Amino acid sequence: WHLLGGVHGDLGRFAAAAGAYRRALREAPRFAAAWFGLGRAALRLGRAAEAQEALAALERLQSPEAAKLKALMSGS
Repeated sequence: WHLLGGVHGDLGRFAAAAGAYRRALREAPRFAAAWFGLGRAALRLGRAAEAQEALAALERLQSPEAAKLKALMSGS
């Protein structure tokens, strides 16, 4: 599901990407790359609260992906 999310995201289908990442997270809730992908898709969809939720999950996991998502959220 994570790979499918990436394909959808690359094609600009951010709602489908978010759905695929959510499906990946149902199966593996500690999968940092899926949280990052969900956060990135949420940002593209203008869903700030969902992106913040993904960032919080990445921070709980102590993932380096948290810094990357935080940079995207701040526009850096």
